[in-house]
Amino acid sequence: MGLEENPILEGSGQYKDITRQVQTHIDKQNSIANALTHLPRFTAWAKLGNHEQLISTDPLGPRGKVSLPDLFYAIRQRNVAQGYLRPVSEVKEELRNRSHGLIPPLTSKQRL
Repeated sequence: MGLEENPILEGSGQYKDITRQVQTHIDKQNSIANALTHLPRFTAWAKLGNHEQLISTDPLGPRGKVSLPDLFYAIRQRNVAQGYLRPVSEVKEELRNRSHGLIPPLTSKQRL
């Protein structure tokens, strides 16, 4: 039976009171700040667009007697070996060749 066949002609007298707790902007902001300050160690809260995610990292092992510049150098060398970075000399050479027209400019797909 639809409303067309049996229309409501008068009120039923029933009333449902729905109470909701309204959270203000400041309350929400304080709640987020509280959650961020009480995260476990080596845990971060990341947000990309509308997606939020908790990220856990492994703690770094003891450095022993390795100096910080040596650690940075080792990280840089590993990044070069894995293709994340290139030596400055290679980049300068590529730019020089590109400016002289020896190498065509990168397309938008190659830049990514």
